[in-house]
Amino acid sequence: MKMMLAAGLSLLLFFSTAEAATANREVPSMQNLKVVLIKLKEATSYIGEISEMKSLGMPEKEVARLKEAPGMKIKQLTDDAIYAIHNL
Repeated sequence: MKMMLAAGLSLLLFFSTAEAATANREVPSMQNLKVVLIKLKEATSYIGEISEMKSLGMPEKEVARLKEAPGMKIKQLTDDAIYAIHNL
């Protein structure tokens, strides 16, 4: 999970700098990649918020259950980002 988060964030940083270079000449696949990376960033931040619930006293089983859906979403968004990169 941490590896996917690190990969997503590194992709976000890489394409943030690439954005400046391609300012007004963006192709649709680059726009799709930006959207996917934004969604990936949001999903990973949600996982962090869920992890904090454990420290607030929520049972570990409930925390794990709540992490399942965003975890699957992160996996799908990572696959989508890889697909978008291949299309560039």
